[in-house]
Amino acid sequence: MDHGEGAMFTKAIARRPGRSVAEGITAHPELGKPDYETALRQHDAYVAALERCGLSVEVLPALEEFPDSCFVEDVAVCAPGLAVVTAPGARSRAGETEGVAEVLSRHYARVERIEAPGTLEGGDVMMVGKIFYVGLSARTNRAGFSRFAAQISRNISQPAPGRSALRSPQHHSGLYASPASANSFAKRSGGTSVPHGTTTCPNTATRRQPSSRRRRNPSRRRRT
Repeated sequence: MDHGEGAMFTKAIARRPGRSVAEGITAHPELGKPDYETALRQHDAYVAALERCGLSVEVLPALEEFPDSCFVEDVAVCAPGLAVVTAPGARSRAGETEGVAEVLSRHYARVERIEAPGTLEGGDVMMVGKIFYVGLSARTNRAGFSRFAAQISRNISQPAPGRSALRSPQHHSGLYASPASANSFAKRSGGTSVPHGTTTCPNTATRRQPSSRRRRNPSRRRRT
């Protein structure tokens, strides 16, 4: 498949929200808790919309023990030829990565992992063309960035000039990191804009549910 500027998405991975979604991480408890039945209807409509766009959608079962597990883009970063299983910085999400490698291995020959003491969430990573940008945050640390940089350097060639606040140990020209700001990253892959809350690659996309269900601090990062 062509992974150049005209690459198109053909597959998506979503996870069904569980009843425990009401107990997920939030910085604004005053907004109230999500309604489970409403979340299911929104999820069904979301998947149907992706299918109408021509994508093949694989819907994973709910994980009741992990309230935030429907936000699947945080536990994997997908790129042409490589998928990286992340290590979420929030302790309550640590177990969400179990089984993710098996799912991704159906679509990728190469699947890597972020290991402790590194932490990295897919929501802090964006791919613009052939450049990866990583936001350092409470959930993504420098050790996680360095490991991710090494994995990308081993598996993907990234000719990308530019400057950064932090370079990988290998001084890889296509990897940049800086502290995440309130106006953080928009996600793009293969030169194609993708929807709010999506981690993608031209072959497989891991997608979160509609943004109305997202109860984290909206100022932590912005996606367009």
